[in-house]
This record gives sequence, structure tokens and C-alpha cells, in this order.
Amino acid sequence: MTAFTETRPQWIQRVLFGLLAAYFVVATFPPAWKKLNSDFPNYYLTARLAREHVDTARAYEWIWIEREKDHRVIDQRIVGLVPITPFSTLLVWPIASFPSLEAKHIWIVFNGALLIALLLMLPRVTGLPLPQAGILIALSYPLRFNFLLGQYYLFLLVILTAACWADQQKRGMLAGCLVGIAAALKVFPIIVIVYFLRKRHWKAALACGITVLAALCLSIAVLGLPMHRTYALQVLPWTLRGEGLPSFALGSSSLSTVLHRLFIYEPQWNQHPAVHAPWLFAVLHPALQLLLLLPVVLLISREYLSPDRAALEWAALIAVSLALSTSPGSYLFTLAILPVAAICGHLWRARSFALLLLTLALYLAINHANWHIQPREGWGTLICVPRLYALILLTLLISFLLSRHRPRMQRVDQIVWLTALSGATVLSIFFGIRHQRHLFDDYAYRLPMPGDVLMASHPAAYGGDTAFVGLSTDGYRAMTLASNRSVTLAQPTDQSTDQLSLTTSAGQILAEDVSLSSTLHSSSPGWPSIPDAESPIISADGTTVAYLRQIDGRKQLFVRSLGTTDASEQQLTYPPFNVYEATFLTANDLVISGTHPGLSPMLYRLGRAGTLTRLVDEEARYPSTSPDGRWLAFSEFVNGNWNLHLLDLQSGAQKRIADVPCNQVQPAWEADAKTLLYATDCGRALWFTAIARRQIIP
Repeated sequence: MTAFTETRPQWIQRVLFGLLAAYFVVATFPPAWKKLNSDFPNYYLTARLAREHVDTARAYEWIWIEREKDHRVIDQRIVGLVPITPFSTLLVWPIASFPSLEAKHIWIVFNGALLIALLLMLPRVTGLPLPQAGILIALSYPLRFNFLLGQYYLFLLVILTAACWADQQKRGMLAGCLVGIAAALKVFPIIVIVYFLRKRHWKAALACGITVLAALCLSIAVLGLPMHRTYALQVLPWTLRGEGLPSFALGSSSLSTVLHRLFIYEPQWNQHPAVHAPWLFAVLHPALQLLLLLPVVLLISREYLSPDRAALEWAALIAVSLALSTSPGSYLFTLAILPVAAICGHLWRARSFALLLLTLALYLAINHANWHIQPREGWGTLICVPRLYALILLTLLISFLLSRHRPRMQRVDQIVWLTALSGATVLSIFFGIRHQRHLFDDYAYRLPMPGDVLMASHPAAYGGDTAFVGLSTDGYRAMTLASNRSVTLAQPTDQSTDQLSLTTSAGQILAEDVSLSSTLHSSSPGWPSIPDAESPIISADGTTVAYLRQIDGRKQLFVRSLGTTDASEQQLTYPPFNVYEATFLTANDLVISGTHPGLSPMLYRLGRAGTLTRLVDEEARYPSTSPDGRWLAFSEFVNGNWNLHLLDLQSGAQKRIADVPCNQVQPAWEADAKTLLYATDCGRALWFTAIARRQIIP
């Protein structure tokens, strides 16, 4: 009877593990196998483009990568690469030659093997019995989501678990290399380097740095330098502020989202903050990050004490990084398995069952699939993020466990770390406040935009209204804005077809319909459809149309006449030059933005003979000629942002229209040759633009 009583809990655990594992497999693998879902295509498409030798310099642009997705008939409504690191796309490089769904099947099988590896590794790292570790894994809804969406967080979790094991085995260089791989995939694991520095594991820290550098070199060799430059100068800074994706969407349950909704007014997304005081965001965001991070750092012992202590210290760093994440998709919390397993293993051995139950409750709260509380305005935001509070409590719990056996710390050591982290916080506050200078200036020029339009781009004057390309849950559509209403101009016959660019002339619209290929369709019956053509522009006299076509992985410029039966076209540029945008100066001369391989885009004057003449000296894009031919509006890349500039085509004088820490792109003139329409992401999220209208010529 005694033996039976002692083994009964083990049998209960094994049966529970078996039932949960069976449910996990049945509920996860069949639906994941059937569809691509939202995230796997982002990685797959970028890797496939690189394999096809397509220039990926513009891969972070939403409309550019959507067009490439449509041309390859990938069954996913909307794709986007922000805020993914370039290196992470290389994970699927070996399988990117397969059709997209077959590639995901291979990825799922690979992840199944990783799941088995994780199940075997967790008991070694945390001391938790295998059935208990299996129960924690099977209870992870974010892990299910990882399979459904084809994400890579299970791979990241296995890498970090292996790194923790290597550290416990005192294999510092191996641990450093593994952390370096994790940091190259998803930036936040670089926080583990604090652990190496606290313990003075210089070789591990050096190995981490060298591995990150090696991963960067490999990624640049495959994907090219311009894509990485865009990530470093635009994607990463915006992501660290919580503005890589829509920054007011409470579904992310991030600290940065809460502070955005409380303290920053936005005309479309956040009309009723608690108080419009952006400086409070700049102060509180880094200050609250410091309050969570500082105890964890100071409680890491300088000496290696035991595998159990090491696992708790790793758990603390991973938990605090999850709590501080600025873009926490639900699949991110797959990583919570490791810190929770470490805590449970520690508490199980210590027989601290009350704290063990608290840990499991917090774990279930973090994993909960339905934290979709109806968003509230003002201070009501604070009750809409229970997952964030669960993450903070989990971090505090680990800090408490570490403090119960706190090693003695030299006062000088405390002062050094406190000074370093406080100094970094002060600098972050300073740059955050400076960043907000003129950040909201474009609010004064914004056109009212309906709430169902997530992004508005490519504006064009259309009579008294404004035509633009709008992103909604149905995809990209050509729309017009009038009296605060967006109206779809023309629904494509196939609802999976996107409309990704447009131009207007004489009350007519020429729009790009995109599926297997791009086709230009006009609202005028007198204009023919133009196959295999994208990004159209029409000359001021309405007689000539120019458009882009991809050849050898680069966009080339073509022109043809409108309103005639002559369907012949003329190619004006050739690979390896890559054209980004164009505008007519006259019917025979154009200004184009383009780039030679590996270089930044510049503005060039292009004649019908194909000769290129540099027009401005700085990096510039989005040219637009005024109707009277006097002015050229364009965007120049200054301090990591695209700002509007104006060039007098008669005198050659150039001036900056705005000095703002955000992007103003795609200018288009109204008929008076004085007023500009343009797309702006100021006060919003990176490249989630709205439309502004501004008179720039007196």
C-alpha cells in the first residue's frame, strides 16, 4: 500500500501529461498543416526572394512585399516583414525553394523534432521531472500558436534552453555562441549578455558578440546591405519605442502600448487619451523598464553557485525581457516555458507548494488565449492588459526567490551597475524627449481617415477628392476620401486581388490590380489595360504613361502612349539599375528614384535616350513634379527619416519643407501647383501612414 501511495502522484502526472499531449497534437498539428496562416509567409517569402536573386532592399516596405507575395500566389491575405530581423528569415532559406505550403509542412516536422528535444532538455536544465515538464509544455497556448503560424519561437526557446544548460555545465563559450544566435534571430536575447558580464564570463560575452557579428555578415551576404541598413536605421529604433507595429493596439498587452494609449493623442487611433502628455511616455517608458530590470541584474550573483541558481537567474532575465517587450505577439510567450519550468523545479524541490500554485496561476494567465478585453479610453486602458500584469508579477516572483539566497555583493559593484543602468535610462529619456520635437506637427495637416483604414498611401488629387491606396482587413484597395468617408473605387472581380498603386489624370484613375501579375486598369473606357505593369504615372498632358516592370529581380521603367491604338512600349532603364519611383518633367523627360547594386537610392533626370543625370546630391526618393513644371517635391533621407524637400527646377534652389523625426513620403501635387498631398507616419507607427494636405507654395 505504501509503495502504491508513493507512486500514485507519478501515475497521475503521467496520465495527465498523456492526455494533455494528445490534446495538444490533435488541436495543433492538423490546422497548422492545412493553412499557411499569417507569419510563416513573411519569413518564407523573403528567403525565396533572395534565392531568386530579387533585390530585397525594399523588403520592409509593406506594399512592395505584398506585391511580391501576390505575384507568387502565396495564400495569405496580408504580409509584412516589420519588425522581423533579416537574419531570422534565413531559418527557412533551405526550404524556400519548395512551394509555400510544402515548405511549412517541412517546418512543422522540424518543429516537432524541436519539441521532443525541448521535452528532453527541460528536466536537465530545471530539475523538473519529465512528466511535469511535459505538462507545462502541453499547457502552452502560445506554443500552439507558434505551430499554427509557423513561427520560430520554439527554435528560439530550444536555443536559449541549450545555452542555459551549457552555462550550468560551465561551457561558457558554447553558451555565448548560442545566445549570439538567439540575439541575431530576435534582438531581446542580447539581454543575457548582462548575465555574462555580471559573472565576468568574458569569453562567453566575447563569443556572443562574435557570433552576432558572424550572423550579421552571413545575413548581409545573402540579403544585401541595404536591407540591413533599413533595419538598423528605421525598423529597430521604431520597434524599441513600441512603434514598429500599430502602437495603440491593446492586443499586444505591452507596456509601451499602455503608455501610448494613456499619454499620446492620435487623430484616428487614440482620440481620447487620459492626457495628451507625450513627455510622460518618454520619461515613464524607460523609467519603468529600469524598475523591472534593475532588481534582476543586481540579484545575479558574481559567482557560480549551483545549477538551480543559474537556472533561476536565466529565468529572471528571460521573464523580464518578456515583460519589457515592445511587440509581444502571443506566440512570443512560448519562451515563458523556460522561466516557469525553472521556478517550478526550484519550488518543487523546496516543497513551497503555495508559491508553486501561484506560479502555475501566473503561467496560465500569461498563456490565456482570450485576453481580448474590449479596449477602453483614457485611464480605462489600465484594466485591459491582464497579461502584462501577470508577466510583471512573474518577474517579481523570480526576483523574490533570488533575494532569499542573495549572495553578498560588493558595494562598489552595486554602485557600478546602478550607475550604468541609471545612466542608460537618463540617456533614453533625453533622446525620447528630443525625438518628440515636431513629431506631431503633421497632425495639423492630416485629412480625417475612417477607423477601418489601417494605412493610407499613394495619395493623388482626384477632382475635389483625394484618391489613395488603403489597407483594411480585406487587403489593399484603391479608395477615395470625401467628407470623412472612404469609398472603394472599384472592387476587383477576385477578392484576393490587391490594388497596390494608382495615378490620376483628367478625372480618370489608372490603378494597379495585382494577383499572379500586375495589370493597369483605367476608369476610362478609352484607355487600354496594360499587362505586366506596376506603379503607373501619367504625363501632365495625359498623352504618355510610364510604369515599372521587374526584370532580373530589379524594377525597370517603360513608357507608352495613351489614347491611341499603338501598344508599343519603350524601355528606358536596364539591370542592374533598380528603379523605385518616377515622375514626368515633360512628355520626354522624367525624374526617377533608383539605385545601383548595394547603394542608396538617388534622384536622376532620365531622358528618352536612357541617359541618367544626378539631380540632387543626397539620398532621395518619391519625386513629384508640380503641374506647372516649376517645382519638384521629393523626400530626402535625413537622420534616419524621410522628410519632404522642394527643388526649384528653374533656379536649382533646394529647401527642406519639414524637419520631423518621422517619415513623409509619396508627395503628389494638387492642380493649383501650391498644395501637396503626402503620406505621413508621424505620431503613428512605422510606415502605417495617413494622408496629409499642406500648402507649401505661398
